[in-house]
Amino acid sequence: ARQAFDPYTDYDNRYAALIRNAIVETGDAYYLYANGYIMYYDRIAEESGFLCPRPECEHDEVFDNMGCSAYAPMILPSFTFYEGRLWWVGYPDLRHFGIYRMELDGTNRELLHTYEFAGQFQGMYLWYFHRGRLYWSSIKQEVTDGMAFNTAGFGYIGLDDFEPHVLCERYSYFTPQPTIRFAGDNAYFFVGYDGIGPGGAEIPDYDTDPEGYLAWRDSVRSKDEILRWDPSMDEPETVYLNDEMHCLQTFTNAYVTQDGELFFGKSELEDPDREWDQDENPYIWHIFRVGADGKPEHFMELTDEDGRHYSMIAMTGGVIVAMDVIWGSRVDEIRGIWLVTFEGETLYRGELPMQYREKYTGERHGLSSFYSCWATRDELLFCFEERYYKASETHGDSTYYDFIKYEITPDGLVEIPLAECRDHYADEGW
Repeated sequence: ARQAFDPYTDYDNRYAALIRNAIVETGDAYYLYANGYIMYYDRIAEESGFLCPRPECEHDEVFDNMGCSAYAPMILPSFTFYEGRLWWVGYPDLRHFGIYRMELDGTNRELLHTYEFAGQFQGMYLWYFHRGRLYWSSIKQEVTDGMAFNTAGFGYIGLDDFEPHVLCERYSYFTPQPTIRFAGDNAYFFVGYDGIGPGGAEIPDYDTDPEGYLAWRDSVRSKDEILRWDPSMDEPETVYLNDEMHCLQTFTNAYVTQDGELFFGKSELEDPDREWDQDENPYIWHIFRVGADGKPEHFMELTDEDGRHYSMIAMTGGVIVAMDVIWGSRVDEIRGIWLVTFEGETLYRGELPMQYREKYTGERHGLSSFYSCWATRDELLFCFEERYYKASETHGDSTYYDFIKYEITPDGLVEIPLAECRDHYADEGW
């Protein structure tokens, strides 16, 4: 059953699609995170800057500027608007992580609780604030007899008592990428895993028996599982389990609507018996939903009527963001974008305006990432990354960040630059 979304307490599933950067939206502003700093864009005044009230502060002109209120090394995708403030999980020092919150104007920054990177919290964690709890998905690694085994886990920390609670775990020799999405009181746990833990299989040693190892690797079958949990339950229930699809191997490849409909994507070579080729044998993307019987139902193929193939970039805000891209070894070229809802309605398909790139000159640069994106039926937001390669004789590669908003209108996409910044080492001009 549909449960209304409450922006004051609920995690926004758009932000679960984060890659390296973040956007948080309130009624009056966007809050933008890149390169370790929080920026803002005032929607009323149409002004942007670093979220630091000190006029004398040099912000990101000083490397790791801990005196800047905008400096906030954090674990994505934890950056969230929650109960009227900005919240995130970050690093007070190298041995601990902590729960932070701050007023929307950058004042009253608080470290509410800290935990040591040890015991329960060894491994890689992703964090999500939702309805009184800080949920996590985790990957923990254990080395046994010279081999590394992984455990995918889900749980939460209560924001009233800061106590951790483990909800479920799954073993996997090959690295899983568990993630979480929300709908009302429900948390949905997505994970692909093979079930192989320490002592669970005889694994040939690659160094002494490479052919045996490769044959064993190809014989391993992974499971896709989606579990649902709400605070009334003792443990999560499995709502989808499949050992044939092998789709849930990425943090961004899943979505749940407020109605509780579950979606995921899968790519496969046009001819699976041949190697990938951009033009002759591309990857074809398919979107599936989970039916009422718990079985996968084909929803759509990301190929248009002209035969152009699109790659899924994100499932976010009820919208699938797909792109027609020429893939390069260092620089990619976007030929088109397709925005389609989970009801099958195309919001826009065509060219992606990128006039903001006109400021980049010279030959040693190119668009290096466009995966940090968020969308609704009305707007599309990107944090584009532009890479300058060996910008000078004394500096290496440098990255520039552009936060761009596109209004989705009947006449197409309207491009609106929100903010820009660069990494500390960049010494080339715009």
